[in-house]
Amino acid sequence: MVEENQKELNIFNGKVIVLGITGAMACYKLCPLIIHLRNRGARFRIVASENALNFITKTTLQTLAKTEVLTTQFNPKKFDDNHKSLEEEGDIFLLAPATAQTISKVARGVADNLLSSVLCAWRKPMLVAPAMNQGMWYNTATQDNISLLKKRGAFVLDAPKGVMASAAVICEELERILKIRRNLEGKKFLITNGNIQEQFGDGLALSQLPVSNMGKFLADMAYLRGAEVSLITTNLFDAPYEQILVKDTEQMRLAVSKNIFKADYFFMAALLPPYKPQILKSGLEADDNKVSGEDFYLTLSNNYDFFPALCLQKKPNQVFAWVTEKTEYDTKSKRCPKGCDYLIEGALQGLPEDSIFCKHGLRSIIEKQPSRQELAAQIFDLIFRD
Repeated sequence: MVEENQKELNIFNGKVIVLGITGAMACYKLCPLIIHLRNRGARFRIVASENALNFITKTTLQTLAKTEVLTTQFNPKKFDDNHKSLEEEGDIFLLAPATAQTISKVARGVADNLLSSVLCAWRKPMLVAPAMNQGMWYNTATQDNISLLKKRGAFVLDAPKGVMASAAVICEELERILKIRRNLEGKKFLITNGNIQEQFGDGLALSQLPVSNMGKFLADMAYLRGAEVSLITTNLFDAPYEQILVKDTEQMRLAVSKNIFKADYFFMAALLPPYKPQILKSGLEADDNKVSGEDFYLTLSNNYDFFPALCLQKKPNQVFAWVTEKTEYDTKSKRCPKGCDYLIEGALQGLPEDSIFCKHGLRSIIEKQPSRQELAAQIFDLIFRD
């Protein structure tokens, strides 16, 4: 029984990893990676560029991976549309090491050899592990190409100064990607993100701290699970879903009001400032002990919280809120604070044992303090169980 449970927990067991290899010194890092993944039950199909075989031999790859190394687009002795069959057979594509040239080809849709043809035909998860010299890594064109890949849904590992990630990091990211469930296909999500700022002068604004991008992690997870996502955000990201840029509370309210009724689920993860600048006065003041200068007088009023009014018109089980402050649960009406369906946060007070929060265990996962990425996955696992 223990062995069966271990196999279930081993996400690599039976998975087919299509490994694309390009010409870089970092090819040596593939040896321990292939051995580790093979020991965990993964199978490989390998596509290598001609330059890659200057850094690692076919014999080494075939011995470790127990599979043929494909290099050419056409084999006159055997017809095989490898760029099609590999896409059908593989579960995930790992491009490692990924040189600046190959990253450029993938970003621009160039298909001039077997490797680039497979990449152009690939429609499943893809993980890219860049490897190049420092000059190439910081080149504007390379960074633009990496941004394009991210916007199209590719996972790109960080490569400080162009150094490829270790085998352990690559393995960990592969595992995280393969664990993502596609259980939200056909659903539409509207999510807010960031810290709203209320401007009151050139370069001056009121905002609530700390800076929060939790909405971005929720949007990433919803998209990866197959949902159609719209993110209303105060700052833009390299992401493959729709983003709507807003600056202040009124712009956020208008964007939410316009889009919420098209959504199946709405997550309010943006932070609104509690106050809004009301009046800005200036005047001159001078005396014997002060240098003449301009003084500013700022009057603040309570900021408009549009969220409770919005919740009055919501669909059943549609609205979720992410809050950071301590909030009292209304035990008499058994309603969530602010009128939403679910409250996700770690400081809820007066929580009844039979509440929806206890049933889903949302409070307990907050207390474990996982990374924002892990937290988004756990929240979706608990809410969307089916």
